[in-house]
Amino acid sequence: MISTPIPLQRQFLVDCKSEVDGQRYQGQFTVRKLSVKDIAKIGVRTTQLNGGFHHDPENPGSGIPAETNFINQMIAYLEVAVLQAPHWFNLEEIYDADLLGEIFQKAAEFENNFFRTVRGQNVAPGSGQDDSSGEGAQPGAAGFASPVVGGEVPDSLEP
Repeated sequence: MISTPIPLQRQFLVDCKSEVDGQRYQGQFTVRKLSVKDIAKIGVRTTQLNGGFHHDPENPGSGIPAETNFINQMIAYLEVAVLQAPHWFNLEEIYDADLLGEIFQKAAEFENNFFRTVRGQNVAPGSGQDDSSGEGAQPGAAGFASPVVGGEVPDSLEP
């Protein structure tokens, strides 16, 4: 029996009107399945963005706010996972956290749902094809965050 290689990339579409700047952001993204080394890179980069600090829910007021930590985790994740993006995608110039959250959510869905049992086989959702449905996210799976919904931001990327 010959097995089909599992696609390690996924494409998705974003179509978001920003309430911050009134612009409509549309385009196709390509993200990749993260390696163990990539996951480590994201942790290191998040720490850099946090200035060496972390969010400590046990000691409020010490460390950085949960929202800042989560935004930095999203930025670090997208820096590593995104292979191709629309011309407007520049993390230095995104001012709308909802836009950032939408891009992150769609990118993280691929990672969170990478292996899914279908007829007894493990396959990647979408089989590398476009999947802009936004369905199928498993919050907290694979150590990544729940989707940003209703303006709420989860505390961390851990389940």
